[in-house]
Amino acid sequence: MSVPKEHAVRLLAYRDKAARASPAVGVPASSVTATATTTLTVTATTTATSQGSEAVSGRKEALLSLAKKGMRAVRSALATLGPSLPFPGAEAANLLLEVLNAVDGAVTNAANLVTLRDRAVSVLDILAAYAAELGQLQQCKRVIGDYIKCLYAVRAYAEAYASRNCLLRLLTAGNDAVQYEELCSDLLAVGQQFMTLLAMDNNARLQSVQSDVAEAMELLKTVAAYQDPAAAARALVEDLGGIDAVLGDPVKLDSVKQALDVGARVTAEVVSSLIKAHLERGPHRHIRQPELRLFWQHHFGEGEVPWFAFWNAFPATLLDIPAFDRVAVDKLGKLLATEEAQQTFFRAVEKTNKETLSVWELQVSFSGDKALLPQVEQLLGLGEGAEAQAPGAYTQLPPLPSHYMGRGDEAADLANQLASVAGSMVLLASGGMGKSCLAADVGMRLLASGAIPGGALWVDLREAGHAADVEGRFCTALGLKPDPAGNASQIMAAMRQLGAKATAGSRLGALVVVDNAEDALLAAEAADTLRDLLSQALAKAPGVSLLVTTRTTLGGGLAMVERRVGSISRDAASRLVQAVATDLTDAQAAEMADACCCVPLALRLVAEALTVGRLALQDVTKLRQSDANSASAAAAVVRIVLASLGRQHQRVAAQLAVFPSAFDEEAAAALLDLSGPGQAHALLALLLRYSVLQRAGGQHYIMHMLVRQQAEELGAQLDGELRAATEQRFVTQLLGRLTEWAAMYMTAKEWRLALTCCRERLPDIGHAMTLLPTLESEFVTASNMLSDYVIGILDDLGEAQRLDAPCQQLLQRLSTCAITQEQQLATATVKYAQGYVQCILGRYEEAELLCRQALELRQRVLGPEHPDTIRAIGISAGCISSRGRYEEAELLCRQALELYQRVLGPEHPDTIRSIVMSANCISSRGRYEEAELLYSQALELQQRVLGPEHPNTITSINNLANCIISRGQYEEAELLCRQALELRQRVLGPEHPDTISSINSLANCISSRGRYEDAELLYSQALELQQRVLGPEHPNTITSINNLANCIISRGQYEEAELLCRQALELRQRVLGPDHPNTITSINNLASCISDSGLVEEAEPLFRQALELDQRVLGPDHPNTITSINNLASCISNCGRYEEAEPLFRQALELDQRVLGPDHPNTITSINNLASCISNCGRYEEAEPLFRQALELCQRVLGPEHPDTISSINNLASCISNCGRYEEAEPLFRQALELYQRVLGPEHPDTISSINNLAICISSCTLVRGGAVKTPFERNTQM
Repeated sequence: MSVPKEHAVRLLAYRDKAARASPAVGVPASSVTATATTTLTVTATTTATSQGSEAVSGRKEALLSLAKKGMRAVRSALATLGPSLPFPGAEAANLLLEVLNAVDGAVTNAANLVTLRDRAVSVLDILAAYAAELGQLQQCKRVIGDYIKCLYAVRAYAEAYASRNCLLRLLTAGNDAVQYEELCSDLLAVGQQFMTLLAMDNNARLQSVQSDVAEAMELLKTVAAYQDPAAAARALVEDLGGIDAVLGDPVKLDSVKQALDVGARVTAEVVSSLIKAHLERGPHRHIRQPELRLFWQHHFGEGEVPWFAFWNAFPATLLDIPAFDRVAVDKLGKLLATEEAQQTFFRAVEKTNKETLSVWELQVSFSGDKALLPQVEQLLGLGEGAEAQAPGAYTQLPPLPSHYMGRGDEAADLANQLASVAGSMVLLASGGMGKSCLAADVGMRLLASGAIPGGALWVDLREAGHAADVEGRFCTALGLKPDPAGNASQIMAAMRQLGAKATAGSRLGALVVVDNAEDALLAAEAADTLRDLLSQALAKAPGVSLLVTTRTTLGGGLAMVERRVGSISRDAASRLVQAVATDLTDAQAAEMADACCCVPLALRLVAEALTVGRLALQDVTKLRQSDANSASAAAAVVRIVLASLGRQHQRVAAQLAVFPSAFDEEAAAALLDLSGPGQAHALLALLLRYSVLQRAGGQHYIMHMLVRQQAEELGAQLDGELRAATEQRFVTQLLGRLTEWAAMYMTAKEWRLALTCCRERLPDIGHAMTLLPTLESEFVTASNMLSDYVIGILDDLGEAQRLDAPCQQLLQRLSTCAITQEQQLATATVKYAQGYVQCILGRYEEAELLCRQALELRQRVLGPEHPDTIRAIGISAGCISSRGRYEEAELLCRQALELYQRVLGPEHPDTIRSIVMSANCISSRGRYEEAELLYSQALELQQRVLGPEHPNTITSINNLANCIISRGQYEEAELLCRQALELRQRVLGPEHPDTISSINSLANCISSRGRYEDAELLYSQALELQQRVLGPEHPNTITSINNLANCIISRGQYEEAELLCRQALELRQRVLGPDHPNTITSINNLASCISDSGLVEEAEPLFRQALELDQRVLGPDHPNTITSINNLASCISNCGRYEEAEPLFRQALELDQRVLGPDHPNTITSINNLASCISNCGRYEEAEPLFRQALELCQRVLGPEHPDTISSINNLASCISNCGRYEEAEPLFRQALELYQRVLGPEHPDTISSINNLAICISSCTLVRGGAVKTPFERNTQM
């Protein structure tokens, strides 16, 4: 039938308008199919030929008709059909084959999936029927592109039902009817677009095939009624008494399984296992892949296991798990039978500790929507879409993008330069040039050649705008725990270890790529930190080659070769375009290369957009006239490509731009608020297909910085409120995860996993902390999520300090809000957080004020017994204790402990922590016996609740050992110190900072027993380890220098000790500052060393300097200040100026009695010191009552066999002997000697001195004068 001319004109206009405004398809789901069905590959051709059209028109049956006979016929037809379809129809045919496979592999939801499959087939029937005509129309590509988007979504939806995870979703969540109906609607829209394009063509051939597509269009137009596959099962579970009742009864479970309509593919035993694994809150729940989750639950109860334990069970014992069949297990066994295959698997999965495999590593390496076998094949580089695995050494290099080309010669040249010269280099270029890809290519070549046996590390500095960010990214790459006190030293030590792996045949030990350095260079503090780290690495880490990528010059005069990275060659650019857009001619590809200035990122984006018709050639060629240089051309290309996306995908790209670094599907789904089967996966897969996203390795994606910037700008144009809403969701989602991880950290099985999860998201955490005070809405709610537990785990990560400024901003904003209960709780939460941070920074006065304000608010709003209120009491006690007010702190500790025990129970982690705090406070007051009971109680509880290897448990062993040392029970303490050391060596490794701290503790204990030679060896070992692991200027390293010096003093080697004391002092002055309490301690230690060597007058100015600093920095009543008064008094007394020293001794005693109490060991020491001074003045009768008082206190407080008690016996005996009462003194000297021999051993210096005193008394040849007893702080040996 002919069409009137005026109608034809209107139809043409309608057709073109409809084609231009073709609706964006809502896409949900997964990307790579994982079924056992063979996928047929359809070869693409550039255009549909007339011969192809004739072949199509002459085919006997449409695909939809063939589908009724079985999918084998459809697959066979598709294999011959693909080459005849208009470009990119062959890709659509391949995707349709994958849809067929995914539907066949589904375990349930068959009715809905078959409906979607048939509708997808119907659309291809329309395309095939009119292939020749559609191939001549400009808008055809775009409609096929929309069809491809639909197929991505349908495939992902079907794949979500191929995984056994769908059973849990069906039983525990609602249906996905809305998502299903949208997919049906989108397929109908594509079919209608094809028909609209054909509306004007009335030739005889088209009319003859109308009957072929009539059935297809009729099916597409039919309303698709959703059939809930689990409605009956969910209702049955409720009728049968709930999921627990079903799991406990095999008959009920089988009934539910039948109601799920999963047929024979899934047994009731499998359903039971999956549900139990879901309900059980073990570490296995973090593994997304269902078969691996069941395997881990069956074999391992911990969050990580040694690799050898994993290989002992995997894959041989998989048949023990109901979910596995023998065929799949046999195939896995053959795949992993060789050591080479296991090493490839290891390199693909290993992310942190090379000795163990964790559930987190399995989580990030395996998808939950695919079968296990094809994923293992992919990891081994065998499956479809597999990433190439770099051979040999450990690598963090990201995969190269598809169609990476044009840099081969350049990468080979750079690799040769780095390998031969062992130098470092900067790759400088504008955005989009491929600096990161080039760096990854260089790293892969070095790995393949065996030039870097230590491996290739990747430090991503995206959004690293603070010094802590820069150090944190280096620490993450190097597997280090960030230290709030600074990380440069441990970073350099780790890099030196990497460099030391260089072999005789290799100049290099390792390659460290520092990517996106320009972000750190934007902020002065971060830039200085980066330049300092690079400068130190160049000087102190020989064998490590640095490869830095940046858009701006590094500056700072670094000795690094700068290499500018330009565009790729015109020929390579043309080949890249044609590799993607295969329908372009050579001339057209060259034209596109010129328009994009041969910038790789721009080329990939344009080629993908041309492939699916989102851009036309003329859209791109216009850029050549408006943008002359490569940088502006790249930005312009990104803008027009993003603008060509459908509105939904534009919004998604703008939202994903909030991620500062790599992200996974789970994080994206949470940000985009997607919960439907495979929705997030489909969106990410499609954006990856468009090159808007790139693979970052494993299951992670990343957005190029240039794309990210343009996506943010586009999002602001689309919706002025989109960015604020996205940032709000990002911050609250991340704080929610931090809350979950903080809870996991307080469990025996998941504490390691919690720390690993946090470290993986450090860039996100830093970005969220920056965004938190800037949120436009709901910032009060977000502030309340900054909970006490979150602050605690941020502290363990070394990230808490960066909350200082955000907390101040939040408090300022909260002060302007209306006073509500939520606002008051948020204010209390932020004050608690800021008080915690001030404690870390040593600002105890500010910390105490903030914590008291938080406590008052929580008491008023939550009540006195709320856990948050009790935690505020605890942190207030900690602040007060840090200021030396131990009595006041003890009252608060006792109050908090009593409340915790009543409210949370005796075994809650908060209760145990409160016991430890109380013990610390009581120990500080010198009541060691009482403190020991509490430490023992806390240790026993932690072993039961957290497990024997949790860091808190091992710390409690150390605490108990130190307390027992203070009681003088050195033998028992030594056993505990050795236990803690052995545990830390096994759990944390021999070079972990906490392990080295345990070596120091053991050395302190041995030194206290007088075995100075043995102790010196341990102190030297600890020092050598800290210099290598933490670096020579780390605060812990300086502490080890201090401890070694004190040990050497005890051996009488004053000259050598003085050099170490001076070294420690100089380092602390430079690293910590001249007013830091530890620096003042070093001044005291140096003065004591000089005094002990006999240069008393030289020591006095140092003692006076230390006292003046203590008074100014810590205050006149601080225990350290009192110690400095005692030290100065002792020095003056040793100069023979007893009358000048006596008032200082009395001042120290009065302060000790008032501040620490009359029974504190420091007070007893002050009594002894005053008595010695009076005795030195010859006033023996006045001194004797003081010596007796000191002895009585020592016996009562410290016990009869404490070394200080024995010294007090010796001092009293000396005083009595000085009075001439030798017979009365002799039994005391004998008692002291007998105790020394039993407690310290016959060779201890104090034992030998006691023998001498007894001999002198017996011979009555001379009078023995007792010397002043030194306070514990004179030479501060630190743990």
